[in-house]
Formats: sequence, structure tokens, C-alpha cells
Amino acid sequence: MCFEDPIQPPTEEAKRWTENLQILFFVHLVFAFIKFFVSPFTGIFELLSCFILYMAYTQLQFCNCVMYIIFCFMNAMTSFIHIGVHLQNGTFFQNMEPVSYT
Repeated sequence: MCFEDPIQPPTEEAKRWTENLQILFFVHLVFAFIKFFVSPFTGIFELLSCFILYMAYTQLQFCNCVMYIIFCFMNAMTSFIHIGVHLQNGTFFQNMEPVSYT
């Protein structure tokens, strides 16, 4: 059911948007693998997002695009909350040291 043959886009505009989703998929996949080595749990979450995006551009389903947008929004909110807590506690710039080339 999930891995059926890809559906061909019916119009040229749909083909262009499908190609854009493919590029986004590969970029997100690279970042997901990098994130997987930093934090395995969030890496799995990102790989799930990549799978949803893959299903969106191969099966041309609008629902999968909406799910991908919701997953990205949740990830962005988590990042903003993490940064906000560090700014609130004054620990955001604490571990940063100036670079010295001497």
C-alpha cells in the first residue's frame, strides 16, 4: 500500500512542484542523518518526516504534505522553545568562547 509505483504528475506545473519536493526530500534526508548522530531520538523523528515527504511526492497526496508541514512546525516550535529557555536562563552564550588564531 505505501510503496506502490509513483504516480506521474498530470500537468507540467505539478511535475515542477514534485521535483521541488524531491529536492526538499534529499536535503531534509541529509540533515536527518546528521541529526541522527547528534540525537538519535530526534533523528528518528526527522527520518519519519522524510518518509512522509517521500510519500507525498510519490503518491501526490495532499494529506501527506499537510502532515509534513505539521511535523516541521512542531520541530520549529521545539527549537524555538529550546533557544528561548537558554535565553531566559542566560546560558545561551555561556559556552561560546572567542576563536583565537594565535
